[in-house]
Amino acid sequence: MKTLNLKSVFPVFLFLEFAIFTVFFSPQAIASTLCPQVRGTEPPPDMFAEYLQLKNPLEPNQENIEAGRNLFHRDAKPIACEICHGFKGDGFGVIFQRMKPYPRDFTCYQTMKGVPDGQLFWVIRHGSHGTRMKAFYKLSEKQIWQLILYLRSLAKP
Repeated sequence: MKTLNLKSVFPVFLFLEFAIFTVFFSPQAIASTLCPQVRGTEPPPDMFAEYLQLKNPLEPNQENIEAGRNLFHRDAKPIACEICHGFKGDGFGVIFQRMKPYPRDFTCYQTMKGVPDGQLFWVIRHGSHGTRMKAFYKLSEKQIWQLILYLRSLAKP
């Protein structure tokens, strides 16, 4: 009886895993898993420039991060962030395949370190033109800053 050599079978399993992934996910979905995540969305209006200078005024303490987590997973209106951005914040929410471009991956540290607090604030408050990201006008400024603290906690170096 011949034994199975795992070293010779491993490349086959690796190939099959990749093939299955590419069948179920489009090339854009695969590209969206890259870190850093490259975006080609339209630039915001001129008034956006003043937002780029904004810094989060809230302390990144457990209370604020937990409040942001609750907003992300269930309390944000009109829809919880995780529906699009995924439970892990990786961009693979339950409806991500219906969205072009795919939702932002907040777990990618290389991407997130280059996004200023003010830009995140703008996008949450006003939406992102050229994407399916809608404006969240009903969130207070404090809630938006708490949400940003939570998003930053998802991206680890």
